[in-house]
Amino acid sequence: MNPPTPPTQAPAPPRRPVRQLLAASVGNAVEWYDWYAYTFLATYIAAQVFPESAGNSLVP
Repeated sequence: MNPPTPPTQAPAPPRRPVRQLLAASVGNAVEWYDWYAYTFLATYIAAQVFPESAGNSLVP
Protein backbone atom coordinates (compact mmCIF):
# COMPACT_ATOMS: atom_id res chain seq x y z
CA MET A 1 0.00 0.00 0.00
CA ASN A 2 1.29 3.43 -0.92
CA PRO A 3 1.35 6.20 1.65
CA PRO A 4 -1.03 9.07 0.90
CA THR A 5 0.58 11.90 -1.05
CA PRO A 6 0.32 15.39 0.35
CA PRO A 7 -2.06 17.66 -1.54
CA THR A 8 -0.35 19.82 -4.14
CA GLN A 9 -1.06 23.49 -4.46
CA ALA A 10 -2.54 24.83 -7.63
CA PRO A 11 -0.08 26.91 -9.64
CA ALA A 12 -0.30 30.63 -9.07
CA PRO A 13 -2.00 32.62 -11.80
CA PRO A 14 0.45 34.35 -14.15
CA ARG A 15 1.48 37.80 -12.97
CA ARG A 16 1.08 40.83 -15.11
CA PRO A 17 4.44 42.38 -15.99
CA VAL A 18 3.37 45.90 -15.03
CA ARG A 19 6.68 46.94 -13.51
CA GLN A 20 8.71 45.68 -16.46
CA LEU A 21 6.41 47.37 -18.95
CA LEU A 22 6.57 50.65 -17.04
CA ALA A 23 10.37 50.51 -16.85
CA ALA A 24 10.66 49.72 -20.56
CA SER A 25 8.27 52.56 -21.43
CA VAL A 26 10.20 55.08 -19.34
CA GLY A 27 13.48 53.95 -20.89
CA ASN A 28 12.03 54.26 -24.37
CA ALA A 29 10.69 57.75 -23.62
CA VAL A 30 14.10 58.88 -22.34
CA GLU A 31 15.79 57.46 -25.43
CA TRP A 32 13.41 59.27 -27.80
CA TYR A 33 13.72 62.52 -25.80
CA ASP A 34 17.49 62.28 -26.14
CA TRP A 35 17.20 61.71 -29.90
CA TYR A 36 14.79 64.62 -30.42
CA ALA A 37 16.89 66.96 -28.30
CA TYR A 38 20.00 66.09 -30.32
CA THR A 39 18.29 66.51 -33.69
CA PHE A 40 16.79 69.83 -32.65
CA LEU A 41 20.06 71.20 -31.28
CA ALA A 42 22.31 69.76 -34.02
CA THR A 43 21.63 72.69 -36.35
CA TYR A 44 22.60 75.20 -33.67
CA ILE A 45 25.67 73.24 -32.64
CA ALA A 46 26.77 72.87 -36.27
CA ALA A 47 26.47 76.63 -36.80
CA GLN A 48 28.77 77.25 -33.84
CA VAL A 49 31.34 74.59 -34.71
CA PHE A 50 31.32 75.06 -38.49
CA PRO A 51 30.69 78.76 -39.21
CA GLU A 52 29.51 79.76 -42.69
CA SER A 53 32.42 82.18 -43.12
CA ALA A 54 34.99 79.38 -42.87
CA GLY A 55 33.77 77.76 -46.06
CA ASN A 56 35.26 74.31 -46.50
CA SER A 57 38.46 75.08 -44.61
CA LEU A 58 37.57 72.60 -41.87
CA VAL A 59 37.25 69.73 -44.33
CA PRO A 60 40.67 68.19 -45.19
